[in-house]
Amino acid sequence: MNLEQYAAQHAQEPQQKPQAQETLTVEQVAAKLDSEKLSSLRARMQEAIEDKTAPAAMLEEITGAMFGASSPQAAAVAAIIDADRHPGGHELAIANIRQRRKLMKQQAKQLEEQLKAMADELSWMKQNGY
Repeated sequence: MNLEQYAAQHAQEPQQKPQAQETLTVEQVAAKLDSEKLSSLRARMQEAIEDKTAPAAMLEEITGAMFGASSPQAAAVAAIIDADRHPGGHELAIANIRQRRKLMKQQAKQLEEQLKAMADELSWMKQNGY
């Protein structure tokens, strides 16, 4: 096939017009990205609800998605959640833990004394033929 035949053959084929690409403004691109983020977040929250995720974890995820995981807003939400988990601050929580530990030690000591008394009684019963 020579060049003239090739040109004639391809000239007969309808030429497809290239589709005009849609040009978007910066605002339109930003809106599209926000819409995609919102859809993604909505799907993640639905999964979290179905998995019965703790509300605090859901709030942290929403805040991270909206403002960024390392944003001041995310840090503020984390501080609020921490304060809610530890009313009165960490010092009070530590004092409560120490008090419970002391009570549990006292209980353990009482149980050991009861166990010793029961062992002594059982030993006495064996020695006396009961």
